[in-house]
Amino acid sequence: MILTTKKLITPNIMKKTFQINHNVSNTISGISIDSRIVQSGEIFFCIKGAVNDGHEFAQDALGKGAEYIVSEKNLDIPQDKLIKVENVQNALIQLTQNIRNNLKATVIAITGTAGKTSTKEQMISAFSDQNIIATPASYNTIYGLALTICNLTSDPEYLILELGINNPHEMDILSSIASPHYSIITTIGPGHIGNFENIDHIAQEKSYLLKYTQRHAFFPLICEKYCPRNLQFTITDSNSSLNSDSQVQNSKIFSINHDIHKQNAVPILLIAEQENIQNAHNNISNYKPSKGRNNILKLSKNSKRTLENNDVFTIIDGSFNSNPTSLNASIAQLQSYPNRKIAVLGEMGELGEYTAQYHNVDFGVDILILLGEKWTSKTGIILQNYKQICDYLDKIIRKDDIILLKGSNSTDIKLVVKYLEEQYKA
Repeated sequence: MILTTKKLITPNIMKKTFQINHNVSNTISGISIDSRIVQSGEIFFCIKGAVNDGHEFAQDALGKGAEYIVSEKNLDIPQDKLIKVENVQNALIQLTQNIRNNLKATVIAITGTAGKTSTKEQMISAFSDQNIIATPASYNTIYGLALTICNLTSDPEYLILELGINNPHEMDILSSIASPHYSIITTIGPGHIGNFENIDHIAQEKSYLLKYTQRHAFFPLICEKYCPRNLQFTITDSNSSLNSDSQVQNSKIFSINHDIHKQNAVPILLIAEQENIQNAHNNISNYKPSKGRNNILKLSKNSKRTLENNDVFTIIDGSFNSNPTSLNASIAQLQSYPNRKIAVLGEMGELGEYTAQYHNVDFGVDILILLGEKWTSKTGIILQNYKQICDYLDKIIRKDDIILLKGSNSTDIKLVVKYLEEQYKA
């Protein structure tokens, strides 16, 4: 479906957000928080980061065509370009909220310790016949949500928003902005647990999404006690009756090979039924995970590099991110294969006092290779750099092997994936 382009940051929205009395440009094209990529007609917000202060780059933004500069300081720029506020982040949140409130789109919000992005991508597949816009990449922070909504060029039929948190109170802000009609909490686990009290605290924080959900929510059992009484909800634990629903069981979703993606698809299909979307079951069967999110690669040890020979092995590329919840799901996926199983794991971040606990592992796989000094294991081989792992894999890989490569994005597991692709690509 073709989207009709229109500007959503109108003069009325600007006046409401910034209490401006004078005439406002009607050619505002969006927003930016990065002076290096600001586009002509955008509003540049001077965000103070951990390293850089956006106020120092206001002149650069103007030079690239920024229409306005939102600042907490008096700046030496043309005053008709300056919008001075007490708090730049709060002003950005308010602008985002005002634009969201003007949208007619049905909004679907997705959060969880693991599976947020893959669930979003599955929903894009399921709703592909509809007029949809979704959060780009992993723009799931407060700034990412603002960039997604404020840079919309149309009011779609469906807006799919991915929401992620690293700290307490962030979900309350994200959810109040998103104000979704439907919400999905994929999983609750110890991701970023170093910033929270315990797993129940994570569940409580994630469940702020339910407070702002307008129609129907899907979430694990641990979140039930935080669900508002007036909200329709469905518990999506693997042992719940939801997963045995006949319509879902009989759908083409079960042509997808990976249990974690089947589980994530269940609420998507039920939302599609609520919205009377006819082709969702067929569309979602075409879903394939994006790179680094447990996508499957077939490689060959044969010097001719063809898949027609008998030297093919498989890698599961989970190198984009890792936490204890997504790691366990990936190990379960690996264990579902009958072949020899090799797990290559990088360290996980933001686990705080639980770091040692979640890095003490012995999974039921044939060969366990661990990268980094955080790991302890009775059965695993611990190596200190990715080159050692590449050398070791070169020696042991044989045909029909299934190799899981999983690690936080800050680790070098992605470099191991790159090496294998270049060395053994068919």
